[in-house]
Amino acid sequence: MSTTRRAWLGLGAAALVDAVAVGAVRAHAKGRPRFAMAQSKGDIDLLVFARKTGRVEMLDRFNRGVHPGDEVRFVLTGTPEGNGYALVASVDAVGKPNVYFPYDGERSAPLPGPGRWEVPGSIELDNTLGPERVFVFFSPRPLDAGEVRAALTNLGLRGSNAIRDAQTVDLAGTTQRSFLMMKEAKTAR
Repeated sequence: MSTTRRAWLGLGAAALVDAVAVGAVRAHAKGRPRFAMAQSKGDIDLLVFARKTGRVEMLDRFNRGVHPGDEVRFVLTGTPEGNGYALVASVDAVGKPNVYFPYDGERSAPLPGPGRWEVPGSIELDNTLGPERVFVFFSPRPLDAGEVRAALTNLGLRGSNAIRDAQTVDLAGTTQRSFLMMKEAKTAR
């Protein structure tokens, strides 16, 4: 992803409806019918939304495809107990790490509180094709971004398959969630 940041006015009605539907399916699949946006203790996730040619959609395990120039936003659906700081970063197919929240920050930032939270701004995807894994690192105190970059660089050095397969990286004292995007070239239509 590039480090270009843009503000969205919102995720869009269609994407919000998708998020509610996916949340309801996840909740029902776990055998706990409940309102989709309600969070039980310990129920945390990283949701990724992409704006593709002006249309906003939620990415999931069946819809991971993005293209250079698409914009993405991140939503945290909860906060692990005792972990009031967060840092969002990624590693792309060439092993390059990027920190997205706090944008180009040197340490993780305090979260505004428990519950659902939209990471400010959006990221415009660069031209690097292949897998890109986005991580959110929750921690009880500020986490050094240099440590995160080093852990992501180590993952990137192991290649595209390692990036596809990794759910977490070796970073003590953190609770992590990740999401895999597959950046593909735009096809002419």
